[in-house]
Amino acid sequence: EPASLLEAPATDAAIFAAREPVNEVDVWVRRANGALACFVTTAVPLFADDGTWRGARGICRNVTAMHEGESALARAQARERLMAYIVRTVRDEIEPAKMLEAAATATARALDADCCRIFRVDEDGDHALAASRGADIVHAGTEAALLLRAAPDGRPLAIEEDGCRLLCVATSYRERVNGALLLARGAAAGAWAAEERALAGDVALQLGVALAQIQNQLRLEALSRTDGLTGLLNRRAFNAELEQRLARGGAAGALFYVDLDNFKPVNDVLGHQKGDEALRAVARMLADSTRPGDLVSRLGGDEFALWLERTDAGAAGGRAQELLDASSVLQPYSGDPARPLGISVGVAVFEPGGGETLEALTLRADEAMYEIKHNGKAGYVIAPAARRAPAATERRTA
Repeated sequence: EPASLLEAPATDAAIFAAREPVNEVDVWVRRANGALACFVTTAVPLFADDGTWRGARGICRNVTAMHEGESALARAQARERLMAYIVRTVRDEIEPAKMLEAAATATARALDADCCRIFRVDEDGDHALAASRGADIVHAGTEAALLLRAAPDGRPLAIEEDGCRLLCVATSYRERVNGALLLARGAAAGAWAAEERALAGDVALQLGVALAQIQNQLRLEALSRTDGLTGLLNRRAFNAELEQRLARGGAAGALFYVDLDNFKPVNDVLGHQKGDEALRAVARMLADSTRPGDLVSRLGGDEFALWLERTDAGAAGGRAQELLDASSVLQPYSGDPARPLGISVGVAVFEPGGGETLEALTLRADEAMYEIKHNGKAGYVIAPAARRAPAATERRTA
């Protein structure tokens, strides 16, 4: 009540019962709607001739908006410091996977989250986990539903479910959603404050750009590693991967060099477009003939290569024959019925522990392939074992 402001206070320094001058003191009051307001108040005491205190006179100035602005500025500055910390942490990483892991760790720390997960939208439009930090405290079904509910415009979505307080923000780049940021902490930690939601939104903006850059980088890496026509590994990527596998040792493996028979008539008679279709058909046939962990490459032109894991000398012949049988699907692409499109295969089996280099292995496979090319085609040759006499060559024809 207004009258209560004039009641004698416990101290003579109270503004509305000032016994001494009061200069620019903040006074907080509550409005009728419950909101707080701040007034800067200056007052002087009033005394009678006999020195009796009679009251106080003063002026007030409403500075609520100014305080709110200062508070907002302080919050913005704090948010900027946290964002700078997150950006600095991410910037120090070069590898895309480590970059996102660093972002998840820094974000979890900045927002006091028990769990931070970063998702990217894959080619099928699904959310794929890209990075994670902290305990996995979110139920999979709840997580999937929350990701679907995340607003495309980047507005943070905060809910409480399964004993967790969850905060989810969609990430985007050029107005296209490309991922999401999901934060979680125990219910006892309290609801997500407005400043925390705002910071999560800021982080999501940065992540949207980072995810787009990472996606472009991965796309460029894929282009540098794959053959543009068939999508298979190119020669450089195939050799680099195979060299690493040979260095690791382990079980035996077999290198297949595959060369097309009678490919020139396809281009000469049916045209290069049909030739490209034939090459893509070869790529599909080879990919269908391999298992997870095997490698398939187009080395260039009409030459291809396979690396078959865990394939010793005893199994190599059977796999080569299976490949020859599968090559019957290429006959419709033949440019001349008298010279059907087919394959010749040279095989070199790698025995771990023998010290054979990649160069020596590929030379054996290449020589085996040319041996069958010059001796009837449409078959396979298994090269002699490393440092074995050429007389041991095994020759088979289809």
